[in-house]
Amino acid sequence: LRCAIREGLPVRFRYRKFDGERSRRTITPERIEMVGRSLCVAGYCHLRNDERVFAIKRMSRLLIRGSR
Repeated sequence: LRCAIREGLPVRFRYRKFDGERSRRTITPERIEMVGRSLCVAGYCHLRNDERVFAIKRMSRLLIRGSR
């Protein structure tokens, strides 16, 4: 994630919300921050066309787009 932030690269991943709902997202991450007791990544969500924050522990199958 830090590499994607530094390089301005989008990241694809699967996300599991607190209630168990699952989705696939692509974000352009901007920063890593603590929200309460959770380490999160904040950035532009291409699905919602808006800034969103995602708990890193709920993310899986991360793929940095444009990387090897």
